[in-house]
Amino acid sequence: MPRLATTVANRATDTTRTRAARPRTANRRRRVAVHTESLRPTDFALGPLFTHTRDAVVVGNADTDRIVLWNPAAERLFGWPASDAVGQSISALISPAIVPLHRASVGLFRAASSEPVRPYELAATHRDGAELRLELLLVPLDYQPAPERYFMILGREVPEAPPVAEAPAADDPLPDASNSVQLRFQRINLVPLICRVVSRARARSALHKLNMAVPQGLTASVDPEWIEQVLEVLIEQASARCPGGCWIDVDLRRPLTGQARLEVRDFGRPLDEEGRRALADGGQSEPALVLVREIIEQHRGTLSFEFPADGGVRAVVTLPTQRARAMP
Repeated sequence: MPRLATTVANRATDTTRTRAARPRTANRRRRVAVHTESLRPTDFALGPLFTHTRDAVVVGNADTDRIVLWNPAAERLFGWPASDAVGQSISALISPAIVPLHRASVGLFRAASSEPVRPYELAATHRDGAELRLELLLVPLDYQPAPERYFMILGREVPEAPPVAEAPAADDPLPDASNSVQLRFQRINLVPLICRVVSRARARSALHKLNMAVPQGLTASVDPEWIEQVLEVLIEQASARCPGGCWIDVDLRRPLTGQARLEVRDFGRPLDEEGRRALADGGQSEPALVLVREIIEQHRGTLSFEFPADGGVRAVVTLPTQRARAMP
């Protein structure tokens, strides 16, 4: 009898039939597929941000070059539903440049864990063939139950550069905010916006540990792109004050009706008198903080800095939650 066939007796008719043995490679692929389908965002401690973030999040297997998780934002960005993307090759579905970039990122991460993970810009293709210019972060992931190595891709399409205010001279007044910053107010929930920015900051640096405390929801009439930039700058400033790493708290709450209070607190060493004076005047010597103040003032909000007794700096942003209050 041939090796790849077995005889099976039919008890009802006492006849025999043959059944071909499945190749071992097919069984292995089936086991890999079952394992891939059984993975969930919670297996990698991603949490609800995996579903609700506006950034594309793709988790891939570094050993097989296969996609194991694909969030709704990735569906919108690349045009492929998760049912078609999971199990496919990352290099075939997104870009062949992903694999060498990932290997370089993992090598850098292991060689010097203090080195922050840097974003990459590369070209990718939409499902309909349109070209995309993306900014990607590739972050190694820990997955304890299995020996496979996984990594996460955070991706977003590179937008056109927004207008940036030039730094004023030391003896010049603040620039006219109406000319340098153009706002497009939208009624949005601030909580997902803050979650996106904190998630990107966590992916950029392994040294700085970011904690986040937000309510279930806090809606305000703001320009979301500019408020994201405000939070990005404040977190970057906190990280720069602590180059060796520190804890950074990002808190959002509603202290009064019609008001949102956003705090970015770093737990670094106390600032000297010169550093305190530089922040006490609103950071007019820092071009990035000048732009931040412009954005907040156009929202009819305030920016201030506090210096806790136990060290570090607390940047406090207050924003009105109603546009009628913001633009009287």
